[in-house]
Order: sequence, then structure tokens, then C-alpha cells
Amino acid sequence: NTLAVTTFNIDNNGSKVKGMDVRPLVGLGYTIPNTGLDINARYYIGTSDLSSSFKSKMNSFEVSLAWLFNASRF
Repeated sequence: NTLAVTTFNIDNNGSKVKGMDVRPLVGLGYTIPNTGLDINARYYIGTSDLSSSFKSKMNSFEVSLAWLFNASRF
């Protein structure tokens, strides 16, 4: 399990906007054998309201695709 920390600054007409959100994440990954192809998916869960003037949490979904290779061959 991993924990991501995101920081941001927004000015919303004087309302108090939080500058930091701690977001735990859930993810899965799989490397296809004998190919070096790696596929990952992650969902970041927002835990804090972004502002005192509106109730909103920042959640995000991420998908990645990678090719793994043996660097000792070069």
C-alpha cells in the first residue's frame, strides 16, 4: 500500500481553500510473463474537503503501461 500527498493553491474569492490533501490509494499491477509488459491501475481516495465553502473531495484514477527490460544486456 502507498500513500500519496498532493499540494495545491487556489484562491476562490476569499474562501478558505486547503493547501494539502493526504490521499491513500488502492492499486493492482500485473507483469505478463516472458514479455516484459507491465500494466498497473490505481485509485486515489480523497480524504479532505477542498474548501470550507463547498464540499468536494479530489479522487482520481490512474492507468499505466510499461515495458520492462534487462539493463545488464546493454
